[in-house]
This record gives sequence, C-alpha cells and structure tokens, in this order.
Amino acid sequence: MNLVSLSYINHLDENMNAINLPILREQELNIILQYCQHHNYNFPEPLVKPLRSNELINCVNDPWDANLLNSLDLDQTTDLLNAVTYIGCSGLADICYAKLALYFRSKFEIKFFVFIQFLFKIQ
Repeated sequence: MNLVSLSYINHLDENMNAINLPILREQELNIILQYCQHHNYNFPEPLVKPLRSNELINCVNDPWDANLLNSLDLDQTTDLLNAVTYIGCSGLADICYAKLALYFRSKFEIKFFVFIQFLFKIQ
C-alpha cells in the first residue's frame, strides 16, 4: 500500500481536505499530477525489460511519457524519482529509472568505445 492510500485510510472518518506530503515540492507534484491525469489515474502497461533501445521514446508504451521525461534534466529526473518513490507511483518511477539507465548506458558505451580505440592504437 502506498503513502497516498495510507493517508486516505487514516483520514477516512475525518473531513479530508488535504494529504500531508512533506518532502514533495510543487514542481514534482505538478509533474506527477500531469502524469496521472494523462493516464486517467490508471496504471499504464509496464515497460518491456531489458530496454529495447537507447532512446527513451522507443522504450515506453506512450510517447507522451518519453516527452515528459525528456523535458527534464538529470537533477530534475532524480528529484522526480525520489518523489514518485515516496508516494508509490510505480509507473512513473519505472520511466525515471529507464531514463537514468539509458543515460548511464550511453556514457558507459562511449567510454568503452574510446577504451577499445585506445587499445588498438597502442598495439
């Protein structure tokens, strides 16, 4: 059960006007709400793993998700990942993880390619 569900259950008897989410900033909360509204508050299809491309748009089921995440830099993506993990939004967390995995995979591939070129030059 995620944080939002627990908050709702704990305040079921009271007049529930707000849920306290202390570590969320407005920016991350707005992105999460956009994501939820776009998907009509339903869980989207899970991502196919392993990731089938080095481009996020080819790895997600909805191009809108890729455009949303590609509009964020790495710091914003990790902040969003912390927020969605905190509230239990697993679909958006998977897309954040995929973006970060693709970023680090591309950095590793570039370094590996340069290393191989270096090895062939010294032989």
